Amino acid sequence: MRIEDVHGEIMSNPNDTMARLTILLTPPQTFHIPARSSFIFDKFPSASSALTSYTLNSSRFDIIILDPPWYNNSVSRLKNKKNVSYQTMDNLLVQLPPVGNWLASGGIVGVWCTNNLRKINTVKATIFKRWEVELVAEWIWLKVHYSGGICH
Repeated sequence: MRIEDVHGEIMSNPNDTMARLTILLTPPQTFHIPARSSFIFDKFPSASSALTSYTLNSSRFDIIILDPPWYNNSVSRLKNKKNVSYQTMDNLLVQLPPVGNWLASGGIVGVWCTNNLRKINTVKATIFKRWEVELVAEWIWLKVHYSGGICH
């Protein structure tokens, strides 16, 4: 499929087995879609209306994973150095979606956050409160350099 065919659309795999979806990019990218799952290729806030419509007409999500494009110095340096097109979020309080509206009772929401204490605390204290979700665990992702050292 072309990215234009899936962008902004709720894609579902209603089957009891994993499915594969290949997006014609350069190079082509293949995604493994879990059984009985749905997802959306989009960014916020444009994805909000499609997700709201889906959850009103179908069901809410048991798990929602967000990988917001946080502003950070590394991305800024990369954009300046290699002219990379990567939009970052300036005001996360306004731009992050109201995922609590789409989450099933007892569901789980995961948010990847940069290693910035202010942003982490904002997600925990402000964003989660607004979404009416409770922090039950925090996972730390350690990037390991090919030489075996931990990246900071």
